[in-house]
Amino acid sequence: SHFGSRAPKATTRSRPHRRRASLSPSMAQRVVIIGGGNSGIITAQEVVKQKGASVTIIQAEEFNEWYIASPYCLTRPETHSKHVGSMDKSKIKGVTYEFGVVTQLNPEDVVLKSGKSVPFDVLVLAVGFSMPIIKPALGQSWQERSLEVQAYGKAIKAAKTVVVVGSGPVGVEMVCDVKEVAPKDCRVVLVSRGAVLSGSSEKIQQKAEGVLKQQGVEVVQGELAGEAVASATRTTVNLKDGNSLEADVVLPCFTSGFQTGFLASVQGLTDERGRVVVNEFLQCAAQPKIFAVGCANLNEFSGIAKIEPQAKTVAANVKCALAGKPPAKKHKEGNSFMKAPPLQIMGHDTWAFMDPANLPPPVACCARIGFPCCPLPCCWCCCPPCCCGGPCQDPESRGLASFMTHTATPKLMNMRMHKGAGELAPAQMQM
Repeated sequence: SHFGSRAPKATTRSRPHRRRASLSPSMAQRVVIIGGGNSGIITAQEVVKQKGASVTIIQAEEFNEWYIASPYCLTRPETHSKHVGSMDKSKIKGVTYEFGVVTQLNPEDVVLKSGKSVPFDVLVLAVGFSMPIIKPALGQSWQERSLEVQAYGKAIKAAKTVVVVGSGPVGVEMVCDVKEVAPKDCRVVLVSRGAVLSGSSEKIQQKAEGVLKQQGVEVVQGELAGEAVASATRTTVNLKDGNSLEADVVLPCFTSGFQTGFLASVQGLTDERGRVVVNEFLQCAAQPKIFAVGCANLNEFSGIAKIEPQAKTVAANVKCALAGKPPAKKHKEGNSFMKAPPLQIMGHDTWAFMDPANLPPPVACCARIGFPCCPLPCCWCCCPPCCCGGPCQDPESRGLASFMTHTATPKLMNMRMHKGAGELAPAQMQM
């Protein structure tokens, strides 16, 4: 590794400390967080509370997009700007922001594509996952992103064939959104490497397959022969079994690893899947001054329910580093009963359902009782009648999909620091 020279040989008067996981109080002042998504935001909110910490977030884009709404925005581009805000209102008080793409990691600093150096004493990697078109490309401008979303929305509404690759939560949501807005004679295909929603229970998989069949979505078993590339123009999708699909629009909707490419040259920092290798303190095994949130080699799905406990673990151990002490808080998986996202939307105007097995027991019990038998005041103040599916039924309905789209999403955006939505004017497409 190029992360510093070898330690000096020990002498009888001076023995090296066996635990190199701590930093001296005089050194550990500058805490740099790479990533301004949910992982970075939640971590910064925790770390900024620590006295003596100078916190900086490095964010690739100068706008804040609620990419959870991307399937909806890509099929209804006129709504895109409502889910994007300028950074002016989203900045966390007490946190400094640097905008740019990190291209190099050195022992004491990170270097941006512009050539600017950002020094650190403690570094938190919160880079998130990569998913073409669903998330903005690193360093993409608002003008570029706005035009991109408009181009895909226009292509989907005129397409004869749309191929969505990936049958996880995002792919299933995307393919149903496409079905809602595409021409009636459009062939909509979902390429699935295995079972639809393979991370969920068999019961939930069957529900999803039933909705897909009802909506006329064609499910093709297969795996891409090459790299996942999104396209809004006519192209060929080649599968490993030798088959191919001609499509007017291709939408890859599965994660293609974490955005850790700039770490590849640092030996021992990432595994073969690009995940940051950490110990029980979420501290990099190879470099003690580096921690990871949301991109570590943990057996946890990427979701706020899992990210928030990770951020609190890292914040506590950064505090130890600031005090010159070794990390003390061991990470414990948050909401350990939750093995997959509890909510699945299948078209924002079509259907949505919750998996009681992945809900907290009290919520699952309440949801199963159902309206109008649920105890007052419960969800009456915010949920439409029968949103939960009715008495003794799993919570699922068209009303639930509508409620999550038009009522819950705006509230969640504000809760998660995605403020100022709708203040950026969409770019104008050239005719």
